[in-house]
Amino acid sequence: MARFHSSYANLQYTIEDMIAEGDKVMVRATARGIHTGDFMTKFGKATATGKEITYAIIFIYRLADGKLVDLWEVYDNLARMQQLGVLPE
Repeated sequence: MARFHSSYANLQYTIEDMIAEGDKVMVRATARGIHTGDFMTKFGKATATGKEITYAIIFIYRLADGKLVDLWEVYDNLARMQQLGVLPE
């Protein structure tokens, strides 16, 4: 997360859905920010573009005894890389 926050100004997350069942909580969110810092991807270096980007994220949390014990994260990196021009649309 620190890498994202250092590469995107005004990075904000909007919770679209939150569903809890049993010991798990699922959060579907949208991330928005302005690409202001360079970072490396497996496709090469993404130099700062100044572009505003929007992409989807899904978090699944597992709780036990009132504590977070597992976290799974899924980011729509394809959409993010396409918006930055790193990959073709």
